[in-house]
Amino acid sequence: MKILAIDTATNVMSAAVLSEKKLISEDIIDYKLKHSKTLMPTLDSILKSVELSYFDFDYFAAVNGPGSFTGLRIGLSTIKALAQVTNKPVIPVSTLESLAYNISFSNGIICPILDARREQVYTALFESSNNGTIKRLTEDSALYLSELRDRLKGIDKPIFLLGDGVDKYAEDLESFKNLIIVPAYLRTCKASSAGACALSHLDNAKTYKTIEPSYLRPSYAEEKN
Repeated sequence: MKILAIDTATNVMSAAVLSEKKLISEDIIDYKLKHSKTLMPTLDSILKSVELSYFDFDYFAAVNGPGSFTGLRIGLSTIKALAQVTNKPVIPVSTLESLAYNISFSNGIICPILDARREQVYTALFESSNNGTIKRLTEDSALYLSELRDRLKGIDKPIFLLGDGVDKYAEDLESFKNLIIVPAYLRTCKASSAGACALSHLDNAKTYKTIEPSYLRPSYAEEKN
């Protein structure tokens, strides 16, 4: 079984080819380039390097949010078009749960935070064990830092913090003595983690017609109207 996974939810664009046995190929770009210009060339390059076509996959997986509204639209429209042409199912993956899979063997509480602007973060809590199992504890949500601090109170296990909100908000959470800042190379979104997450949610596969982004809240422009 082979999965083609993409993640365009943040400034990092990544794509990966993997199976249930191994990661076959992955490309990650974290530079000042637009996803609309880099995604398809990256996908074509990866497939060429591993001698596969889009028809060779059993599933497509795509991160569907939360995250950048523009980035999510680019990624989902691309994967939906590929799924329509190839008649393949698509597995939607939470950005936050995908991040948790970066450190699935951490044996503690995983707290991904993405900068949602307006003094908020997109976040959720997961529990990992030393056998690599990820258990969701809370739903994805947009919280103010005060709300996140309240959520973390009383947790006596190690709390692993990762995501693009770390650089901006970690100091606001440093009072938690059990807080562990995940190293930068494991902190960002990775399509291989999205693919690993998708492998645990095969029963959530959908047709391209039913895949929708999970924004969690309206855009700033929509809120003003």
